[in-house]
Amino acid sequence: MAYETKEIYITPPNQNVNTETIKNGLVKLQDFYVQMSDDGVSLKKRPGLLEVLDLGTNQKGDGLYWFNSISAFIAVSNGRTYKIAQDYTVTDLTGDTILANNQVSFAEKSYGGSDYLFIANGSQVIYTDGTATTQAISSITFNVSCIVNFNNYLIVNKVNTNEWYYNLEGLSSGQTPFVWNLSQMLKAESNPDVVDWLTVVNNRLYIWGKRSLEMWYLDASASVPFTMLQASQIKEGVISPHSIQVVEKTSQIFLDESRRVRLLSNGKLTTLSSNYGKELQKITTATDATSAYMLFQGKSFYIITFKSEDRTFVYDLELGAWSEYGYWNTGTSNYSRFIGEIYAYSPTWNKHFFMSNSNGKIYEFSTDYKTDNGNEINSFIETGNRDHGTHKWKRSRNLRALIKAGSDYYSNPDKEAIIELEHSDNGSVRYSKRKTISLKNSNENTDNNILLMRRGGMYKSRKYRLYAPDDVSLIIFGIYEEIEIGNL
Repeated sequence: MAYETKEIYITPPNQNVNTETIKNGLVKLQDFYVQMSDDGVSLKKRPGLLEVLDLGTNQKGDGLYWFNSISAFIAVSNGRTYKIAQDYTVTDLTGDTILANNQVSFAEKSYGGSDYLFIANGSQVIYTDGTATTQAISSITFNVSCIVNFNNYLIVNKVNTNEWYYNLEGLSSGQTPFVWNLSQMLKAESNPDVVDWLTVVNNRLYIWGKRSLEMWYLDASASVPFTMLQASQIKEGVISPHSIQVVEKTSQIFLDESRRVRLLSNGKLTTLSSNYGKELQKITTATDATSAYMLFQGKSFYIITFKSEDRTFVYDLELGAWSEYGYWNTGTSNYSRFIGEIYAYSPTWNKHFFMSNSNGKIYEFSTDYKTDNGNEINSFIETGNRDHGTHKWKRSRNLRALIKAGSDYYSNPDKEAIIELEHSDNGSVRYSKRKTISLKNSNENTDNNILLMRRGGMYKSRKYRLYAPDDVSLIIFGIYEEIEIGNL
């Protein structure tokens, strides 16, 4: 019979079914992401990280916030507060401290002609104007994990209760943002639930608990200026408050108590994790999940990390595609979670940053960097168990890929970039010996047709894994196999 060319389709990975039943497309993306262009669908190796400064705390980052009024970042690590200028000069603003190793909530507030940043993470509330050292609000006598500014009202939760408090600065005698009247308190109403987190979206205050979600609106003319929307209660909560991210100021993404990643938009809930639900259900401990929302090079990503499980999942909001980010341990040949945990973006500098999940370092995230601060990014893709629609035997003549690779190595004649290939046949869990393929003839200006394997033998079904371990930029535009099908 004649040979025919079959394409391995670049599709969003599906981990919600038995992967052996996926006969085409992709099963997993590790440190790759899907991109669309006029030329079609392709896979791009993710950007890398470069250390820009070390706070010297030797503890994980707890908060990073772009304070626009001073054109600088405010960073929190080990309970201490720092200002970071554009030249990466660090100023220690620590006066009063907060908890170490607890993620931070920030809220801005203008008062008396100055802008202040309020900070909470499970103990006292502190504040700074970016110049003075941090001071605690002594009139808040309980522990606070979240603070928000809702139409110029500062609002906090009281840890481990269903109570939340608001500040009526200017409307009550003696009150300022720094002096609170604790009689101004409300409770979550629809379902007796601990208030774990607060968000403000579309001129609504959202009160988050583990079993419920309430929406409140402002009625400044009333003696109590907040009223719950009676028809808006959702009997569904959030399993980890740090999984909540506000998207484009109009929607919210969170991990619910059933370990589903959900989108809340205009009062409607949508499940985003359908293609990765089975994998997320394997997570034993989800209460320590942290997340980030990142708009990077025109693409929107929701990044969720499970600390206890040591894994990081990434969702592309435009394409509905899941992938995973990781840190490759060359000693154990295993992936751990992505080393960036707390994320922030500077619109003035047009730079993206992550705080380390283990020490006081801060990294810039950019396509200019091809490693994670010197550690290789071992990206790989895994295809479905391809049988080309028939159980007949197939003979593989060759496997090729259209690849564009950067020229990072080519100025060094002693080293050239490579990719690696392995395959598994007929449902076996064992893979072939990994094969190394040179990318010496591929450059960043040409889509080269790279021969991955010649005379690949016979099989009834086969899945491939393709690895990209080198520190070069790399895009895969297509993978094609020439096969003969029949009674061979």
